[in-house]
Amino acid sequence: MDEPMSEEYTCHYCGRPAEQGRPWVFVDEAGETVPAHGDCAERAGKEPPAADTGPVGG
Repeated sequence: MDEPMSEEYTCHYCGRPAEQGRPWVFVDEAGETVPAHGDCAERAGKEPPAADTGPVGG
């Protein structure tokens, strides 16, 4: 049976699948958007794409 690839992501940094209740982000890695756990991306020094497009520092 074929599993839909669009539903299954693995973390770019730790290689584990998305976990329920764990923050999941897409980060830009060398011009390529990759899926990652929020804490793994944070540890790697990567910022998730900003959801807020407003000016910083008001």
